[in-house]
Amino acid sequence: MERLRTTAIGPVTRIRRSCPLKRVLFLSISSELGGAERSLLNLLTTLNRAYPSMERHLLLLGNDGPLAEEAKRIGVKVRVLPLPRRILETGDSGLKGGRLVGLFSLAARLLITTPAMLLYLKRLRAAVREIQPSVIHSNGFKTHLLSRAVSSLGVPILWHMRDFVSSRTLVPRLMRLASGGTAATIAISESVAQDIRFVLPNVPVHRVYNGIDLDNFTPMTAATPVADLDALANTEPAAPGTLRIGIIAAYARWKGQDLFLQAAQKVRAQFKDAPVRFYVIGGPIYKTKGSQFTPEELRQLADQLGISADVAFIGFQKQTAPLYRALDVVVHASVQPEPFGLTIAEAMACGRPTIVSNAGGAAELFTHGHDALGFKPGDADDLAACMLKYLRNTHLRTSAMRNARITAEQRYNRMRVAVEILDLYKHVTTERAAARAPAGTNDRRSLRDRGADLRIAFINPIGEMGGGERNLLDIIAVIREELPAAAIHLVAFADGPFVKAAAKLGATTSVVTMPKGLAAIGDSALRTFGHSVAMFLAAMRLIPRSPEIRRFARALRTQLNDIEPTIVISNGIKCHLMARLANIRSCPIVWLVQDFFSSRPVVARLLRWAEPRTTASIAISKAVGQDLETIARTMKIQVIHSAIDTELFAPRPSNAPRPLDLDALSKLPPAPPETLRIGLIATYARWKGQDLFIDAAARIVEASPARPVRFYIIGGPIYVTAGSQFSMDELRAAIKSRGLEQHMGLVPFQQNIVSAYQSLDIMVHASTQPEPFGRTIVEAMSCGLPVIASADSGAAELFTSGRDAVGIHTATPDELAIAIDQLLSDDARRQALGHEARITALARFSRQRLRLEMLNLLQQTLERPSRS
Repeated sequence: MERLRTTAIGPVTRIRRSCPLKRVLFLSISSELGGAERSLLNLLTTLNRAYPSMERHLLLLGNDGPLAEEAKRIGVKVRVLPLPRRILETGDSGLKGGRLVGLFSLAARLLITTPAMLLYLKRLRAAVREIQPSVIHSNGFKTHLLSRAVSSLGVPILWHMRDFVSSRTLVPRLMRLASGGTAATIAISESVAQDIRFVLPNVPVHRVYNGIDLDNFTPMTAATPVADLDALANTEPAAPGTLRIGIIAAYARWKGQDLFLQAAQKVRAQFKDAPVRFYVIGGPIYKTKGSQFTPEELRQLADQLGISADVAFIGFQKQTAPLYRALDVVVHASVQPEPFGLTIAEAMACGRPTIVSNAGGAAELFTHGHDALGFKPGDADDLAACMLKYLRNTHLRTSAMRNARITAEQRYNRMRVAVEILDLYKHVTTERAAARAPAGTNDRRSLRDRGADLRIAFINPIGEMGGGERNLLDIIAVIREELPAAAIHLVAFADGPFVKAAAKLGATTSVVTMPKGLAAIGDSALRTFGHSVAMFLAAMRLIPRSPEIRRFARALRTQLNDIEPTIVISNGIKCHLMARLANIRSCPIVWLVQDFFSSRPVVARLLRWAEPRTTASIAISKAVGQDLETIARTMKIQVIHSAIDTELFAPRPSNAPRPLDLDALSKLPPAPPETLRIGLIATYARWKGQDLFIDAAARIVEASPARPVRFYIIGGPIYVTAGSQFSMDELRAAIKSRGLEQHMGLVPFQQNIVSAYQSLDIMVHASTQPEPFGRTIVEAMSCGLPVIASADSGAAELFTSGRDAVGIHTATPDELAIAIDQLLSDDARRQALGHEARITALARFSRQRLRLEMLNLLQQTLERPSRS
């Protein structure tokens, strides 16, 4: 055990997160922090967390400012290359009606600036050459147009489309002219995507919703900062109990500050003496003339409407989350269709009742009456009616607060954005490389382009459903979703529920049955011996079975030859070795490594023997990768954390009954309704800690026999290796010997494992050896359960103790009992841990992230020759 811990933290030289891009260049005009700029910052931050080896460069084509400061703070390399002032202030806001005079005026301004513009484009090309980016990511209309000047450099260019363009007079024409070097566009909503397809029918469009920082934009708690709105507005403090309604937006005329003030007048007319105050928060941020309100205009409008005493004005603030928390209702009042509506997502993440102008991309973000209210765009009466609904109905506000946060967690996680955009980076760079590759070179087609020519064969040793098999199913699922034309095959050494589940995902399955004698061979009984003795004993076991091993290897080779795979992915030590024995020469082999091996002398020696035929390996945690690195000599090792279906593994809806009757399943008498249920879900492998869990439960029951609590061991034996598992009879005997017959039950493995999590109040992970990953930890966290887990090796990578789980560092019954007792005694802490656990699962273990990393690995593996 000590050896495992030592190798799990050793230095690693070949392990890396998969990112084929050396550097990405982002182009932006405005350095103020509007919605587009905050969205860009979110992307830059998440890219750094997910792939720190990738350089991020920001080239600001406007002036220096807050965006540059924030980007530098998160490690982005920033350079300011300001456009000539006349061009910076030129726009088409006055041309939407197609006025001829306006067109001539614009043409004249552009003609005057031509010499300066030519000189500027020369400087821009030189700056891009110096950076040598793998991809150029443009973040605004003017940068889209200017990017055409650098398209000759051969770098794929992506346009991030954050606005509608088809209704504008000049911009669509200019964009068509400038789109020749554009590899693809990113649309922030489906509404924007449809608009772009109309304007640029020949440029691929990918919809990627904006994401936000769910750790920053959180509901109000005792620990979260809340802004003092009246102090910021330099106005008299509002009376206690005053309801605060606010709009947070740039002063662009279409953002609807004037509509907000008109609706405020109507509300005040009906709520003459009620304590309510309205806040206009924001300011002008763009240089384009005529496109924005001035602060003076809005103050004058409030005076004209007779509500100046009820309205407070606050300028832009760097930190907006405290502003949202300070408001009782947040209004989005855009009078034109909104491309997305970042303030909507941010307000919902802060758990604020929100009112939304129901058009464009904004209409895609909420469900009316559930997590927000929608009103007819430009209709002050309808907006006022929504305000009055929230003001008069406390229950509606409370319901919206809860549901809004849930929606934000599920849909606006910024890690999802990074995953989808990085996938797009990879796609466009692969296409560009394939287009440039000379004839006769390695096949560099993208995975999508291979279509039915891509045949992926998975090899798995068992047919039962363990944590490793669930990990493999997630990989199959993401490949099937992303590459529907690819042929996916599963070859298993035994039939069972796992094989059937793979077939449901669309995999073609076959079983090459391993003889029971071979399947039962393991090294658990050899681990206590020294290297020489262990190798000798292993040889004495294997040599007599050599003919049987060769026959099975031939059967496996025959099955794989029938499949003719493009790539083979083997899961488990027996599959790794059999893939070597099957002598597969025509395709690369990738190991999926989900366990530690360095302290197992026989296994380590056999893996070194098999390594020369293996192209790469996937380690499910850094700890596993570091362990494998001590064995493998030349193989590429890549860490890809396992992922789960976070939509499936979701919290039990509030007030919903527990989906499973755990007492009936374990043959216990029914527990009182207030009973808290604590569970351990695992296979019966001896190191999974069922005996430790029993001892800890006994201590809790002995200390408080009348406490309303039940304990459940959920799982069963799934392996055939002799001596490696508890039997059900052993566990029953242990429960009886500790006097827990009325307090603890054994529940068989459930086909619907989600229902098991949703039937618990606390989840325990009690492994007594270093855990390679700890899938049950992630699944329980995604279900919003407070988790007590071993803070060792791979499991320690999954959570932050005290924030989203409780970590125990020594596997003793006393420490586990103390941790359980503390959670049983603190309802608020259980709820807080469960809430943060769900956020962590959404941010770190979604299938979107797995999809990107897995597809990158497959692409890179296929671009290298197989090792034979």
